[in-house]
Amino acid sequence: VAAGWLFSGVWGLIAGVGAILLSSFLSAFIQGIPWSAAAPQGNFLVYFFMILTGWISGNLQNGIQKRIQTENTLRSRERFLSLLNDITHAIIASQDFDALMQNLVKELASLLEADDCTITRWDAEKNEVVIVASTAQPVPLHQEFRFPKDQPNLTSSALEAGELILVKDLDASPYASAEVARQFPARSAMSVPLIVGKYKIGALSISYKQLHTFPKEEQRNASQAGDQSALALWNAQQALEL
Repeated sequence: VAAGWLFSGVWGLIAGVGAILLSSFLSAFIQGIPWSAAAPQGNFLVYFFMILTGWISGNLQNGIQKRIQTENTLRSRERFLSLLNDITHAIIASQDFDALMQNLVKELASLLEADDCTITRWDAEKNEVVIVASTAQPVPLHQEFRFPKDQPNLTSSALEAGELILVKDLDASPYASAEVARQFPARSAMSVPLIVGKYKIGALSISYKQLHTFPKEEQRNASQAGDQSALALWNAQQALEL
């Protein structure tokens, strides 16, 4: 029962069989008779229920653990969406575009548990990427950086793909040139295209200073943050232009 509860139903079965065999071995050892003479005989119903109990115990524990994990995931997801909605509403209510953008990247970096967050704008007329706001230090240097037009970068790659792109190692990625990667203190990154309808606004890049893997939940959260940020930024831009 204990093995099944602590590990799994399979281990419960194995432990049940092992307990029966061990009991027979110890009985033979104490009585000084051959093990075959002390091998389990009779009481098969008892043995069956011992094994069955171990298996049921393991499966019951697995079910409880899965339920707890699911509930924790749902609570975490609800908290994430609630915080993201708060950030989105703050963007819409803000009248200072530059300030709201800088605050947005700080909030998103914290929400997504990333080292840095950068929002870029795609200028279709000039065919270039411009950094709008970034938490990467020093901020002025990064905001003045101009991406070489003939080299790939996370924004152009994400917009071209039309979906979230993952870069586990920026030093060896087709999504960003080495020259561009050297400008930022990051080893791994995700980039979410900011697109509203047919309009390509830019990209939201979430970066990490150490090599990083991207669990499905992180990818989903980043995509959700990008989608809501794109809509909020689009609405804010339209309001400022009126």
